[in-house]
Amino acid sequence: AIVTSADGLKGVIDRAGRIVVPIEWKNLTTFSSGFAGVQKGKNQCGHIDRQGRPLGDPGRWRNTKAFAEGVAAVSTNDRHWCLIDTNGTAVVPQIRKEIRQSHQGLCAVQDDNGKWGFLRNPLFQPVGVQTAVRREEQTRR
Repeated sequence: AIVTSADGLKGVIDRAGRIVVPIEWKNLTTFSSGFAGVQKGKNQCGHIDRQGRPLGDPGRWRNTKAFAEGVAAVSTNDRHWCLIDTNGTAVVPQIRKEIRQSHQGLCAVQDDNGKWGFLRNPLFQPVGVQTAVRREEQTRR
C-alpha cells in the first residue's frame, strides 16, 4: 500500500507494515506492469520497481506515464515524448508532442501540428499469435 508521511513524502509498505519502498518520494503512482511512477522534485520523474529500485536515474524525465505492454511514455521537456522499455532504453525516439498509453499494440500520438495518429508499439506481442503462426508454418511443411 502507498503511504504518506507527515511531511507529505510517499513510499510503499507491505501487508505486515514493513517498508518496501522508502518513504522519500514527492509523488508515487500505483504499480503497473511491475513499475510505479515517482517524482523527486519539480520536473524530476522516473520509475521504480516493486523493491524500490530505480529504472535508471529516477529524476531523468520531466514527466512519465504508466507502463503498459512493455513500454512507458516519458518526456524530457514539455513538448516531446518517447517510449522506453523496462530497461529504460528508448524504443521510439523523442519526436512526439503527446503519446498515450499502449493498448493492443497501438499508441495514440500527436505531432507538433496537433494531428493525431497511431504508432505501433515495437514490443507488443499479441497472446496466441506466435502459436497460430507456428501451427500454420508446420501445416505447410
